[in-house]
Amino acid sequence: MLNWLVPFVVAACFCPWAEGQDSAIISRWPNDPLEYPSFGAIDLIPDPVEKPDVGGREQRPRPDNKDSAGTSSLLPEAPVLVPPLPEAPSNASNAGAPSPMFPSAEVGTHQFGPEYPLLQGGWLDQFGAQVEEYKRENHCPITVSAWHWFHINTGGPNASGYGTPSTEYGTYYYGIEANPEFDIDFGSFTKAGAYADVRFRDGDRFRPYYPGDAWAYQAYTWAYADPAVLKAGLIWRRFGMDWDGSFWGNTAYYDGFMLATGWGLSWEVTPEMKNGWKVDQYYQFFFRDYLDGSIVGADPTSVVGSAERNVGVARVVPTVQLSCKEETLALGLSGMAGTIDNEPLLSLAGIPGVFYPGGDNLGFGAWAADLTYTNHNFKTFVQGLQSYGTLSPARYVSLGPSNRITDMLMGFNWVHGPITYRFTYSLGLDSDPSGTQQLFVPGITVALTKNVELYVEYVNQQVLHSGDDRFNVFENGVQVVLHWRF
Repeated sequence: MLNWLVPFVVAACFCPWAEGQDSAIISRWPNDPLEYPSFGAIDLIPDPVEKPDVGGREQRPRPDNKDSAGTSSLLPEAPVLVPPLPEAPSNASNAGAPSPMFPSAEVGTHQFGPEYPLLQGGWLDQFGAQVEEYKRENHCPITVSAWHWFHINTGGPNASGYGTPSTEYGTYYYGIEANPEFDIDFGSFTKAGAYADVRFRDGDRFRPYYPGDAWAYQAYTWAYADPAVLKAGLIWRRFGMDWDGSFWGNTAYYDGFMLATGWGLSWEVTPEMKNGWKVDQYYQFFFRDYLDGSIVGADPTSVVGSAERNVGVARVVPTVQLSCKEETLALGLSGMAGTIDNEPLLSLAGIPGVFYPGGDNLGFGAWAADLTYTNHNFKTFVQGLQSYGTLSPARYVSLGPSNRITDMLMGFNWVHGPITYRFTYSLGLDSDPSGTQQLFVPGITVALTKNVELYVEYVNQQVLHSGDDRFNVFENGVQVVLHWRF
């Protein structure tokens, strides 16, 4: 399936080595595209009287190596996550959850960025240095990576194993990135190049609505004019915070707001800190959406026959230095608006020609505000976002066509030696009809070497559907993840 990539990869090896360019990461899902990752098979438009039976069920690129809050990130490697991208057992009372699809390390707060690696100077560390030296000497801008995920059940619906054996078996995903660049002299532009991030799984599909077990997360051309970069192609959407530093992720990720990609244009201005302040700016236009890590039914991307089109995104992040250069405060403000194009073939509903409740070509909008405080090795953050308009005829949270989605996120990261201690809590609220979800994710990330890290985190994810009197458990377990990148 990757034969089409071979000529590009071979050619890229002869291009100048691009240091510090983009990268990213995502997640996966069960095989059946008609099955909700959270509660089994369900009609896209549920019966107005009887609620469907609930079955159990349970992935970031930047030339300047900084996230939108102005802090160092992992690149040349998100949300993510994010992370976190980034899933479905069967149980009559519980519902399992998918894991994140986050853009790789550049979205994270720890990935390969500790005070010092645990195995610094060892053979594995030396091997990574030799690989980097080889790539520099041979002008080969290729990076390979993998996420090996082990799940330990502590009372949830998902079985223990390599991934979740019943639904998401196999390696979380492998990645190949290519980032050739060259010097140009065209007005204000001094560099240009291309970036591609292709991922694949050796098990089932990342999500049921993905095109297959191999997919492109990003693929675009770019031109750089200090301090801005222009991108065109398949691009990461910069709405809200980049990522929260976890593996599993948060409610905004599973609702499709974080780490989403689409086909369009992006103008990104990321200046250096000057006189104690700076303002990062992102202006994007997407002709249509492509992929994200949402749970099936969360948004148009995850619903067969629906798509987001002509979407405009704007994000500004003013950052100020406080008492010293290591202490900063960043305020992020984001806005997004577009239309939802619904094809008259939503076969999941079982009724040909059925559109979303409210009609076809619906408008939608969203805003987000986030605040990040950083002091040396400590970072804390909070974010709130809200969308307006019916994104799906059967949301996995409310089980209906909710017309307002609210997601809130808070957490912190503290780096001490080779270990980053993390905690995040996120809350999601559906309105009209109503529903509630929450995610509790404490954990640590251990930098074994510059190129290898270990995630250990506990995840408790619950959803309260409209009309229910108690939460359904999507996930209750420990995730152990080995991430390498050379």
